[in-house]
Amino acid sequence: MTRLFVIAVICCMTSNSFGQWSQSNLNSLKEYYDSLESAALNVLHNGEAVVAWGDVSSKYNVASIRKSFLSGLFGIAYDRGWIALDRSLAEIGIDDTDPRLTQQEKTATVESLLQSRSGIVHRSLYEAGWWDFMPAREQYPPGEYWIYNNWDFNALGTIWEQETGRTIHQAFDEFFAQPLGMEDFSPADVEYVDRTNWAEAMRGNKSDHRLYLFKVSTRDMARFGQLYLNRGMWEGNRILSEEWVEKSTDGIPTNYEFANFDTHYGYLWWVDQGNKRRFPVPNIQGKAFAGTGNRGHYLYIAPTCNLVVAHTVDTPNGASTIAQLSRRFFGTDGITDREFTRLLELIVSAGNLDC
Repeated sequence: MTRLFVIAVICCMTSNSFGQWSQSNLNSLKEYYDSLESAALNVLHNGEAVVAWGDVSSKYNVASIRKSFLSGLFGIAYDRGWIALDRSLAEIGIDDTDPRLTQQEKTATVESLLQSRSGIVHRSLYEAGWWDFMPAREQYPPGEYWIYNNWDFNALGTIWEQETGRTIHQAFDEFFAQPLGMEDFSPADVEYVDRTNWAEAMRGNKSDHRLYLFKVSTRDMARFGQLYLNRGMWEGNRILSEEWVEKSTDGIPTNYEFANFDTHYGYLWWVDQGNKRRFPVPNIQGKAFAGTGNRGHYLYIAPTCNLVVAHTVDTPNGASTIAQLSRRFFGTDGITDREFTRLLELIVSAGNLDC
């Protein structure tokens, strides 16, 4: 991949550096960015950093973007034959307590969990706000209905570690951080929470499957996005198979009542394609996909535009009880999907992109 040229201020760019990027439109983008509750923004076009605003080296708890990172790890396992997506929970010995899974729920496959279509309705760690909207238990058989829920995502962490014999934090460092030359990540930046956590118990969240949280810098997150834009290649080396990149970002329509937006979902990636888009940017007509995190963390990849956008908000600390309560009551308000969509529109305008 072309070396990343990180440019911190607009005044340092020339018209020859990035060709079609407009200085005046970049000024408009910067003005809008400065009005948001943002921590950092990194925009890569054709593998080069045309924007690096804020402290792109600071690490933040990127919330549910952790799921897209785990999708990458499942790609590693899939490519090596360590995990078969069609195996059921019963076959690989996955259960839970308080309550235990039913026989129907145990027929859910690894793939149905990756698609958030397990049909399992069970309390999970880091669940906040969704439980009241969940359907009745066994209302939908596995694979039939999409419902965004942390039980699927947390259980996938258990499955990955059980089936590969590796921990998530060490594996992410081995298979992604080191090969991609991530500048800020260390294995200690993945923090785990189990059912003994006081903040989880206070919310009634009970599950045997622990939570895994990632603290990642904006520039390192952009590198992960660039890997997917490169269809699994990095500087001439194959990191993920092209098959996995395509398979994991091939979305199935979501159920609007459980998403608040009408779009698609792949293997732990939100997918915009056709007329169903979470981020409806008029000049982006091709398929795009994104990892998103609460309060305004976004990793957005638009292959037809050769574009990667990494955006973070100030959500420091980790998964401890104090950190969770601090973020909940004192953290930044962050930005909304609507505001991020506007940010994308201005990025596309600045680059004169039509894709």
